[in-house]
Amino acid sequence: MLVITDSIPFAQRCSGITAWNSGFGPLPGEVRRLAERLLPPPVWHSNIEPSDWEVLMLRQDAPESQFDLLVEAIQHNDRLPGRLVCVAGSGDSFHGFKNRPWAALPGNIHLSAYLRPQAPPQGFGAPFILLGVVSIIRTVDSFPALRGKARIKWVNDVLIEGKKVGGVLVRVQTQGNRSVGAVIGIGLNVEATPEIKPSPFVPEAGALTDFSQAESQVNERSVLTRLLRDLARAYRELLSGKIDGLLEVYRSRSLVIGRTVSILEDRPDENLHLLVEGKVESIGPGLELFLEGESRPIVNGRLLLQSGSGSWRNC
Repeated sequence: MLVITDSIPFAQRCSGITAWNSGFGPLPGEVRRLAERLLPPPVWHSNIEPSDWEVLMLRQDAPESQFDLLVEAIQHNDRLPGRLVCVAGSGDSFHGFKNRPWAALPGNIHLSAYLRPQAPPQGFGAPFILLGVVSIIRTVDSFPALRGKARIKWVNDVLIEGKKVGGVLVRVQTQGNRSVGAVIGIGLNVEATPEIKPSPFVPEAGALTDFSQAESQVNERSVLTRLLRDLARAYRELLSGKIDGLLEVYRSRSLVIGRTVSILEDRPDENLHLLVEGKVESIGPGLELFLEGESRPIVNGRLLLQSGSGSWRNC
């Protein structure tokens, strides 16, 4: 894996690499153009072998969303390698689903990956959301002090003790009715807890170190190393058709199965408009929700858990 960075101290903190060479290294034209956009000069490069990834770009502070820049690159038909990862230490203009703001603080993981499967999985965004969320769960579980604590709030949020610690964002590249590529964004709060404006959907944020004081290994480097490993593992499972195993993890860690929920219209103005409510019976292979008494599955909307009295519960 070719590693490129604009900051040797940041890259060493994230990767442990100590030997660096000046310049971008051996990059094809499309990747060189992307690297020049993502990384200001001067830059340095190194290599990690072996690796499941082809290129890793590490930027200490990003003034633009790397996720958006990757999407822009593939929209311009740049022929990027199918195992490319960008990581920012901090930055501005980062966002989640529907452009909701995401605070990018030093010490946390802000990762965007481009995947181009030779045999696209069935479905569009759902397999890649599944891939990202399950990778976070496995990474968190790899630390003994955190094992079993992370839960999934439909469809793409990861919570610990009701506090949001991570989320996944996906943009799919299509040709006809096939998904030929995807950009996956993963935000995971590791060492810093962002200050957020509470909402009925995300009342509070958290960081992994909030729940693992006895686990000294929970830090930016160890989490990034394991997340890259687990993302590659889940991608191999997806390509080999083992989506049932990924679904099993997702369902087993679901916060909503067996619970009464309200599904609200997903509007940018945050005005709450109830679409449907009921008890979640199951989650389908496309991550659709099946509610008790509802003939049609739920495929979009924002979810709120209900308390026993039937009132909406912050989660």
